This record gives sequence, C-alpha cells and structure tokens, in this order.
Amino acid sequence: MNAESKKSQKRALIAHTSLRSFVRTVVQSFLQSFLQSFLLSVFRLVRKYDILSSWLFIIFVDLFFLRGWLRVTELVTGVRFLVNYALSAFILLAFVSVLRRCAARGNVWRWGTALLLALTMILQDSHFFVYKEYISSFGIRFFFENPGLILQGTANVVPFWRSLVLVALMFPVPFFWQKMKVQQSRWCRVFSGAGKFLAFVGGVPFLAFFWYSNTSHQAAPVALAASIVETARTLHFRNVKFQKPAVPKSNLQSRPPNIVWIIGESLSASHVGIFGYNRNTTPHLQEMMKKKELAAFGNATSVGVHTMVSVPYMLTGLQGSDPDGAVYRTPTIFDYAVSRGYNTAFLSSQDTRWGDLGQFVGNSGVEHFLSGPQFNPNVSVHKGADDILVLEKGVKPFLKDHSDPFFLVVQMDGSHYPYSEHSPKEFKKFLPEDEENSLNAYDNTVVYSDYYFNEIVKAVRERDPNAWIFYCSDHGENITNLDGMFHYTFGRNIIHVPLLVWPPQNALADISKNIDRPVTQVDIVATALDLMGVSPVAPLDGLSLFRDVPANRLRVVSSHMATMQSHSSAVVVYPDLSFVSVDYVRWNVTLKDRKTVVPFEQAPLETKPLFSRRIL
Repeated sequence: MNAESKKSQKRALIAHTSLRSFVRTVVQSFLQSFLQSFLLSVFRLVRKYDILSSWLFIIFVDLFFLRGWLRVTELVTGVRFLVNYALSAFILLAFVSVLRRCAARGNVWRWGTALLLALTMILQDSHFFVYKEYISSFGIRFFFENPGLILQGTANVVPFWRSLVLVALMFPVPFFWQKMKVQQSRWCRVFSGAGKFLAFVGGVPFLAFFWYSNTSHQAAPVALAASIVETARTLHFRNVKFQKPAVPKSNLQSRPPNIVWIIGESLSASHVGIFGYNRNTTPHLQEMMKKKELAAFGNATSVGVHTMVSVPYMLTGLQGSDPDGAVYRTPTIFDYAVSRGYNTAFLSSQDTRWGDLGQFVGNSGVEHFLSGPQFNPNVSVHKGADDILVLEKGVKPFLKDHSDPFFLVVQMDGSHYPYSEHSPKEFKKFLPEDEENSLNAYDNTVVYSDYYFNEIVKAVRERDPNAWIFYCSDHGENITNLDGMFHYTFGRNIIHVPLLVWPPQNALADISKNIDRPVTQVDIVATALDLMGVSPVAPLDGLSLFRDVPANRLRVVSSHMATMQSHSSAVVVYPDLSFVSVDYVRWNVTLKDRKTVVPFEQAPLETKPLFSRRIL
C-alpha cells in the first residue's frame, strides 16, 4: 500500500471517529437535557400535589416493602382486603393532611411528624416480619406486659437494615411538603382543617369497631391507630363488663389430662347418621362407634339459637335467660384451665369480631388465639376458613409446639348457610345440589364434617392417645323451613344438637352412663372441671357427664341474653324434646302443642322457675 492510500485511510478514520464522537455527544446531551427536564417536571408535579404524592408513596411502601409483593398478590384476591384497604386509604389521606398542617407550624413540628411516620412504619414492619400481620389490640397489651422481653426478641429476629431503610424512606416526607399557602379566609381554613381532622378521628374508631374490619388488611399507619383505639375499648370493656371472681391457682400436683373441645356450626342432630338419619352422612363416626371409641349423646340441646348467644354461654357453663349479664360475672372454662396450669388456645375458623366473640374469649386468659381471617382473608359472616385448612395451619402446629397439659378449643366453619359453599367438590356425595341451601347441599356439609372429625381425632390421638375430646354444635339448622328459615326460631331441629365425646381407652363406660339422658351444651364445662380436678367459684347450670343426670331434667334455650342478637324469648325443653316457650314482652306462654297461648301465670308450674330466673 502506497503512502497516499495510507493517508486517505487515516483521514477517513479520523472523520468517522469525529462523527461518532459528535453523535454520541449530541445524544448524551439530548438525553441529559430530556432527563433533567422530565425529572424536573415530575418533581414540580409531585411538589404541586405534595399531599397526594406523599399518600401514594406511603401506600407503596406499605404494600411492597412492609408486606412484600408475594403477600400482596395473595391479599388482593380477597374482597375483605380490598374493602378494608380502600377505607383505610381514605382515612390515611385525611391523616396525611392533618400531619401536613401540623408540620406547617415549624421545624420542630416537622421533625416530630417525621419521627411519627418513621416509627409507625418501623413498628408495623417489625410486627409483620415476625407474625405476618399488623399489630392488634392483643399485641399492644402483650407488649406492655413485658416490653423488655418483646423488644429483645424482636431485635434478635428482625434485620436492623429494614428499620434503617424505613427511616431513609419516611423521615424526609414532611420536609418535602410545601409551605402552606394562605389563599382562603380564616373560617374556610378552620372548617377545612376540622373536616380532615374529623375524617381521621371518626374514621379510625369505625375501622376499630366495625365487625368487618381487620387491621392486617389496612394501611399500616391507620391500622396502628385503629389497634390503639381497640385497645382502649378492650380495657374499658374488661373493667365495665367483666367483673368475674378470681379463680385461685390450683395447688394440685397431679398432671390433669389434655382436653380438646370442638365447637361445631349449625349441625342438627336430625341429619347425623349415627342418630338415625336415613342417609349415611357420618360413616367415620359410625366406624368409631363400632370400635367403641365414641360416646354419642342423642338427647342434647343447645343454649341458644345463634352463635353469638350459644358460644359465650357454652364456655361459661350457663344457660337460661340472662338480660343482666351474669355471663360477664362468671369465669369461663379458660379461666379455670389457666388456674390449673394448662396451655390454652382458641382457634376459630370464623370471624370472631362478629358479635365481639373475640373480645369475650380474649378476656378469659387465652394464651394462643387465632381467628378465621388469619387463615383466609376472604372470611365473611356466613363462610369461615375451611376446617381442614385450620386443622393443618392451626391445630396441628399447636399440638406440636405446646407441652402438656393443653386445653384447646376449636370453632368450626361447619354447616352454616349457604350450605353449598361449606363442602369441597370431592365431598359432595348427595347430588344434585339444585340450590345453594338445598337438602343435598346441607347433607354434604355433614359428610365433610364427618371427615373432619376423623382427621382431628387422628391428629389429637397421635399427640396424646389419652386426651379427652368433646364436640357439640352451637345450634342446629332448620332445613325443612317448617319452623322458619335456617336458625332464627326455636324449632326442634335448631335446639336439638349432637354432643360427642371421644374418651381415652378404657374410659368409655365412665362417660356413657348418661348417653340417653337429657343433656345440654353447658354440661361440657362441668365435665371438663371434673377432669381438671377444679371446683367452680361461681354457680354453674351444667351437670358433669360423669355423674347421674336426672331423667326428668328440664333444659333452657334462650335468646334473652346479654350478648349479641338478644331477643325477649326462651323455651323450656322437656326430656322428649317438646318445649314450652315464653314471650317476655307480652308475658305469655305457648304450650307444647305450639298453638295454645296462655298468660304467664298459667304456665306449667315446673317451667316458671326456669323462665323467671334472673328476670324477676
């Protein structure tokens, strides 16, 4: 190659390099200018709408840092989460607006607001990291019982870097807010500020008290505020309503037996195969009967016709009308169990906020408490978490992790309407299910409950072959509609419930002496106290199944109770399951024939003391 060619190539290379360098410079300059312009525009927009921007930023941190993407994808499929989060997001917007007004008062207020935001998010993050839920009223009370221990345990589990990240994210927020511009009259500013303050102050108690609420489904700052309000309510509730005599600690040295109590839902004895139903709805129970593993009491009655009436009274051993709240002055079975040294637990498939059942149980010394929404975010009043799911995620872990003696109460999802939703496809033995509340749909729930009984008994027996297991449904269900829909009246199918006992080996005879006698739900408390070796410190209406139950015993099923859905009516049930009912408003009595109505003075003599007890 000659010299001229080499010079030409060199000039071409220089030109190409210069062009490439020029293009790169132009592109970089353009991108830099565009990026700066874009970021500046975004910054100006965010600054202009600083409250809205802060609100969205807090929600983003709450959803994707505190909870995590995987948890959010699970929750967003639930209607309950969407409703709770939407309500709490609205209240959060009011909360941010109130904070902004506070921060505008000066730098000290800005620093205080920044600290409040950061601390709120750190507390919720730490709790969620450990328990996969936000702080509840129970968690706040538990913290103040031993703050040092809780802080030490949290510090050992939660990575410190998460707190640092939250400080870096949340602390600058109040300093980002613009200075408030005075464009409105003084009164407009006052009313605007008052409106936002009232939206926050009024909204938080609503979220705390509304039965559909769940703090773990709410925005973190609002959830913490709601839990604080709920805690205040809990302490007030305890002081006002719960005036129970103290149960002294037991001095007995012998170890009492492990006890499991299963509370059913809407299961009527008339649809249970082992009690003579013409369909084989309970093959597992039938097999247990053949093997002499089960005592089935076929003449048992409920205490009430609604869950929120029957369950609290079942747990205290009381029956009969109670408008003045004797139930709040009587220790529950949990109080006795704690005094005897039991590890106690209440695991519910249902939403225990409905009717304040969780409040009632939580004031009874329960150490381990889980309810339906903690197993399934879609839980509603009529459909709880699946029973087998609660068995796998709640019952079995408790049996594995807790030492003897333990006292465990499990509340089922059971057979509540709509019936078709309470049995999986593989357990739909009776077809077709033409309607969601058809006879076939209901009987399929019984088939599924029968399978559940077999599985939970198997799990308990693997843990302790000598544990005592009790079952009783909270009330029955009226499938034929002869006495009204579902469980809203005192029909026989509603008050007649199955009561089952799985005793240890060689103990069947001890519990079976009253197998055909008139028993009731509240007898389980008296029986459990006998097993514990504990004497009641307050009167009980229940009778121990280890002792002779009178063949002519009268029982009371009432709706006139100091709990939710109280109605001024009750029935006295005879041993043959016929009954006489009273209307406390009109003070008249309907006799056994269900037609004849007479004044209370003409009621059968044997029923008057039971009707008028705690009333007159």
